[in-house]
Amino acid sequence: MLQAQKAQVAEALTKVEAGRVELELSMTKLKAEEASLQDSLSKLSALNESLSQDRLDLNLLVAQLEEEKAALQ
Repeated sequence: MLQAQKAQVAEALTKVEAGRVELELSMTKLKAEEASLQDSLSKLSALNESLSQDRLDLNLLVAQLEEEKAALQ
């Protein structure tokens, strides 16, 4: 009877350990995905800033061209 209980405990412990390893692997994958998403967010933020600056520059250029056009008329 004691041997059977010992075997059951050993089997349960093995299952728990396998579950723990699986959870650690999942956690590692999630951390890698989080890092990748943070990197993408940083790149998108930089791109957004660049596009905003381009928009400002283009608006200034359009205003300047409109002034030049008005001066020629």
